[in-house]
Amino acid sequence: MRMTKLILYRDTRNQCWARVDLASGEPIYISVARSGVVVKRSGLGLLGTKLYRSNIHGAAMTAQALDSRTRSRLTPDGMTHPALRAFTQATLEASSAAELASRLNEAFKTVASRNPDFR
Repeated sequence: MRMTKLILYRDTRNQCWARVDLASGEPIYISVARSGVVVKRSGLGLLGTKLYRSNIHGAAMTAQALDSRTRSRLTPDGMTHPALRAFTQATLEASSAAELASRLNEAFKTVASRNPDFR
């Protein structure tokens, strides 16, 4: 049986991304930039289906919602960017891209419902 696995990540001033292989065999690419966060079903991040996309404000709030649901940390100690850590953690807890997309969108909707001014 396959397990979800963090393949590679960069958490530096110039690069903030992670690559995860889900238990289903699907590659996931997480990119954190000043403009926001994108999570794709993609090996390299260039092409692929977008599972989640938000501006930095929405992504930060979604990351907080995801982080509040975390029971045990699966991300490495060297991963210090809060949004990268939260989105990677959610990915490591998922077994398929469909499950991950559902989890991310549920967290986003939870944030939006609690904040009427949120867009």
